[in-house]
Amino acid sequence: MLLRDFIHESLYHPVLGYFSRARPPLARLPEPIQFGQLVGQTEYRLKLQQLHKQLEVDWLTPAEVFRPWFGRSIAKYLLEERRHTWGAREPLLIVEIGGGTGSLAASVLDFIAEADPVVYSSTTYACLEISQRLSELQRQTVAGDAGHGAAFLPLNADGGQAAAWEALARALPPQHAAGL
Repeated sequence: MLLRDFIHESLYHPVLGYFSRARPPLARLPEPIQFGQLVGQTEYRLKLQQLHKQLEVDWLTPAEVFRPWFGRSIAKYLLEERRHTWGAREPLLIVEIGGGTGSLAASVLDFIAEADPVVYSSTTYACLEISQRLSELQRQTVAGDAGHGAAFLPLNADGGQAAAWEALARALPPQHAAGL
């Protein structure tokens, strides 16, 4: 067995894989960390340690730890690049591979909806997620909790496989047909 196949099976096997466990190894924070209330690096590390224990998770993504600011900064960059490079008339298509809890997608879409409602109306944020459990969590976080159902396209698929991209191309709204 090739090392890449061993790693893939260890992470994504439908029953035995790390991301297929009954309780996923990462979680969504109940509320953003209030960094202004933390004094220095030691308190920050203690806060993260406390959250790992409280949530019973192995790790937290930067998009989760720095929510909503991490996603907002990415969205701001995308909107600026769109204005200067892509042209203001093109619909915005964002594709994330392995979207974790969906916090990044929710934060990005929140910012775009606030900053430029016209762009938001033609935005599709697609997420290719190999883990069924995480794909469902993303759908709940982004479409359910954050209310971005019309702009969010979650696909339970392996972004490393051509079939996932073919499925994405078929699932995209017509305005994004040339986007892939």
